[in-house]
Formats: sequence, structure tokens, C-alpha cells
Amino acid sequence: MGRKYLLSVAATGLTAAVLAGPALAQKSKDTLRVAQNEAFKAISNYYFPAREASFIYRQVYAPLLNFDERNGKFQPELAISWKRISPTTVDLDLRKGVKFHNGNAFDADDVVGILNWAKDPKVKLPFKRRYTWLKTVEKLGSHKVRFVAKRPIATDLMNLAYRFYIYDIETFNSHQDKSAYGRKTPVGTGPYKITKLDRNQGTFVRRNDDFYGNKWRRSPVKFIRGIPVPDKQTQIAQLLTGNVDVVRNVDTNNAVSLKKRKDVTVKSVGSATLGYFMVDAIGRSGKQAMKDPKVREALFRAVDRDEIRKTVMPGGEASFPMQALCVPQVIGCTYTNKPVGYDPAKAKKLLAEAGYANGFNLEVMAHNDMRDVAQAITGYLRKVGVKAELKVVRTLAMRKAFRDGKIQSLTSIYPSGSMPDVDGTMGIFIVNKNRNHTGDPNLRKWAFAARGIHDLPARKKFYNRIFNRLNDGRFILPLGTLPTVFAYRSNVQLMPGLTSDTIVHMTEFAWK
Repeated sequence: MGRKYLLSVAATGLTAAVLAGPALAQKSKDTLRVAQNEAFKAISNYYFPAREASFIYRQVYAPLLNFDERNGKFQPELAISWKRISPTTVDLDLRKGVKFHNGNAFDADDVVGILNWAKDPKVKLPFKRRYTWLKTVEKLGSHKVRFVAKRPIATDLMNLAYRFYIYDIETFNSHQDKSAYGRKTPVGTGPYKITKLDRNQGTFVRRNDDFYGNKWRRSPVKFIRGIPVPDKQTQIAQLLTGNVDVVRNVDTNNAVSLKKRKDVTVKSVGSATLGYFMVDAIGRSGKQAMKDPKVREALFRAVDRDEIRKTVMPGGEASFPMQALCVPQVIGCTYTNKPVGYDPAKAKKLLAEAGYANGFNLEVMAHNDMRDVAQAITGYLRKVGVKAELKVVRTLAMRKAFRDGKIQSLTSIYPSGSMPDVDGTMGIFIVNKNRNHTGDPNLRKWAFAARGIHDLPARKKFYNRIFNRLNDGRFILPLGTLPTVFAYRSNVQLMPGLTSDTIVHMTEFAWK
């Protein structure tokens, strides 16, 4: 098929046609229907690296390596072996006999082509820093490549496992607009292939019967369909009427109600997604009060983290009680000092000492997934005299607010499990100048130093300093991990992950 492999794409439309039809028993058709929060404009980890879209693209495309998070070991994927030549250089032998979903053969040209493109300074991509550490990607043979970093980077192999997915370079190069690959020809080598991407009807996925059979992959359901249903209550209604089989990120109230039903299963899966409350400690937003450490401590002491985690956080029973901006299952998480505890009386006293006995106005911006948590935080802050107001925004608006310096305080999440090494967290909160609201130059210095060290015990010494300083400086208050709460029909089962306890892919769902 080669370049003729195309998908039908509808330019406009909503989901009315999808939801209007009668409920059908889809187990007999071996079709699992999953509610999506939005219609995906592309299936692309490079152009559209959305958390929800990764549920699909990680099984359509394949990386060079897998990482077994339970045992802390890298495993073969498109690369069958690898060897570190120097602190900056790694050679990989590639798997032979693999074909892309369109029939084209996989080889070193695909690896070299797509990764040299991704690191090209002229190519504009979200999270560009994920790729710019590469200096060169060289072809050493038909199925052998060499990676050379600009300088030693501790997470080079981790990046190969979690950031780089391999595309068919022949098809990719046929597009003048490279983003069209994820819209029109999203072919990979994974256990599932996309057969249709439609802005109205959703994402249609079929099992790849020619998959090469890596033991770290599986495809228990033949067909999977992602149906765009933007409203969460409508998702729940479609689940109850049998029009969808799986709903993700169910809120606390709906989870309680659904647990009473015999035809629906509710399951909370622990995650490495960090829930946090941060403040603008450098006054970038124009709010000067939080430059005072006493004020920051007062805000943090006003919040009952344990109560929020247990009663407000969706799936709170599976939430890990964080004591730093990391969790133990993520490589490099180490700290000595813990955050301040809940003490509203002390909070009021600190505000008075700082000259804010009557409080001050504070906007609490919140990521949509943390709406209820942020609402609880504003309530706690008001109890100590801070005139807190909630502002809920979508992801793109939150990113713009960071760029424009408009965030006074923020309640949000960071999916640290998307690369289970704290260097990823450092890149977001410390290295990224737009998001670093601490004003402490040592933090960036320590983060850069740790990034260049392959020896984990030596790296941990820097991370211990960083996490202790974040706690001691009252810069970011860790709240707890945000579990993923699934609700699914009684004929569906959610199986344990093959390599992870915290990341759920579409390959974890099967029929009973």
C-alpha cells in the first residue's frame, strides 16, 4: 500500500450522530468503545502529545526501547540490543523483519530520518526540549544506528523509551506539511493500527495481525473505537445506556453513584501523576505578597492536604500521600525534609506578621482535572482570611498563562509517569524558565548538574537538595497523586499492566 495508505477525515461536526443510535452489544463485534474528552485532531506524539491521546498513540507507534517500571530495567522493542560506547554515545541494533501498518519495511532509515527531523532547530514542536539534547543520529548499517548526545545526559535511554516514536520515513517525507502524517497517514509498527480518524465519529483502531509479537505488548480486543464526548455527564449517560464501554477520569460524586450499580465496575488505578499547589514566589504576576516566605508558608499551612487527598481527590483511596514533588516509583525521588503541616492558627499568625492580617486577594488558577481540589483549596484559604477566587482553565490556556506571567497560584497536575525519572519533573518546574516561579538560582544549577550524571547515587545527591529546597522554601506544596478512575461495563475487565502499575493503555482492557 505504501503512500496510498490514507484515512478518511471529516473536517467538521460534533458527536450527535454517534450518540443518537441505539445501544448495541459490542462484545459480540469485539469492539471496545471508549469515551474521549475531545476529537483528536491527529494521532501524533510529536505534534499532539496530549495525555489522553497517548492512550492510543503508544500502541499504534513503537519506541526503540521499553522500560519495565516494576523491575527498573530496559527491555527490547524496535531495538533488540544496545551498547554504551561513551557517556554521550549509544549504539543500537534494530529488529529485523518488522513492517509498518502500510506494509513498508522498518529499518535504520526510519530511525535516522524521524529523529534528525525532530531535533532540527527549524522544526517547531511542543516540548521541543525533549529532542534537542541529541547532537547526531547516524546510520551504521541497514539495522544499526548510533545516537550521540551534545553532552552527557542521564536520561538518554529513558528518552528513547518514552519520547521517541518511530514513523515510516517514506510516508512521512511524502507530506509537505509534516503534521499531516498524524492526521492522514498515522502508520506505526505497534500492536494496533488506525483505520479511520474522523472529527465526528472518532478514532477507529484495529488489531495489527502482522505485529512482530514483542512480549511486552498485547492486543486482547480486535477493534477499539474512541468516541468524542466532551461533556463528562454525557459520557456517564452513554455508559449507562450501553453506548460506550469505558469512561476515564470519573469524578468523585459520579464514582460513588456508579459503584452502587451491578452493571458497571468502578476502579481507581494509582498513578505517578503529581497533584500540586504552587505560588508565584518571584512576583511575576504582579502579586507581591507571595515573595515573602512567611506568606507562602501561611498559604501552605492553611491547606489540609490529607483531607483533600482522602475526600476530594478523585479515586482518593488510590492516591499516594506525597511529601515532595515526586513519588518513590520514579527514578531519583529522594528527600529529607517534608512540607509544612496543616495549621490554620499558625497560618493566620504568619499572615499577620507579614503585614496581611486582613488577608489579600489571590487568584487560584486550576487545571480542569483538579477543579474540585482547587475549590477545596480556595475554601481553606478563605478560612484564614485570604480572599481566594477560583479560575478553571484548559491546558492550552494554562500554558499561555505561564508564558505571559499571569499565574498568581496554580492547582494542577504533572504526569511524571510519562517518563519515570525526576529529570522530567526538573525540566518542567526548574529548568523551564517560564514555569520556574521560585527565583532560586541554585535549583537550576543543581538540576543541570544532575542531568549530566549517569551514576544514580551521585544524581540523587542533587535531587535531595532540590526537593528539600522546594519544601523548605515553601515554593510548591505536594498534594498527592491523582489516580485514574475508570468506569466500565460489567462485561469488560481491566488487566494489570505488563510493565507498569500506574499507566493504563488500551491494551489493558479485555472482555470477560
